[in-house]
Amino acid sequence: MFDLPRQRQMPALAHDQHRQFQRLLVVQARIDGRLVGAYQIGFKQVARAATAELQQTLRDRQEQVSALRADLGFYSRLTGNGVKREGLAVQAISLARSAEARVYDFTITVTQNLKAGQLASGHVRLSVTGIQAGKLVTLAWAALAPNQDAEGLAFEFKYFQQLKGALMLPAGFMPNRIRAEADAGGDMGRAEQDFAWSEALTIPEIADVHK
Repeated sequence: MFDLPRQRQMPALAHDQHRQFQRLLVVQARIDGRLVGAYQIGFKQVARAATAELQQTLRDRQEQVSALRADLGFYSRLTGNGVKREGLAVQAISLARSAEARVYDFTITVTQNLKAGQLASGHVRLSVTGIQAGKLVTLAWAALAPNQDAEGLAFEFKYFQQLKGALMLPAGFMPNRIRAEADAGGDMGRAEQDFAWSEALTIPEIADVHK
């Protein structure tokens, strides 16, 4: 004998199971959609980070190439064929602000190509011209670097050398120009060169391979 109540319940159960299955499909679709969205967001973030890193690497390489070209031009002017032979020369001064107030680190590049391979030796001193208390004032080496040798920074090189040091400006002094005076004596002679203070703050340094 058939159980009629149970037979009547079977279609209802099947219908409920079908609706639950449909709900599960909807929930699963939502989960899958969120996973895909999260994956896409993550992929975009990774792509942006990779692009930014690549752009920074390219900028770094361009700066390196520019620095190498500047160095090559410097060496060509110093040793190339047809270059005018001259004694001692001050090629560049670069300045960088120190962490200490009114203190500046400096690098002076001195050269000679008069006699290839011959040592040039001597001293170089700096002086700075600017405005203080409304007047034009020139600060000598002794005032800029009282703890340094009064004769200046000593050098000895065959082709070029970079001399590094620090100078301190007095309070209220507004620098305008900086001058380097180098003296090697003999055939090398003396050399002096003026630079605008603002330009010296931005002149890039040349790789130091002076010997």
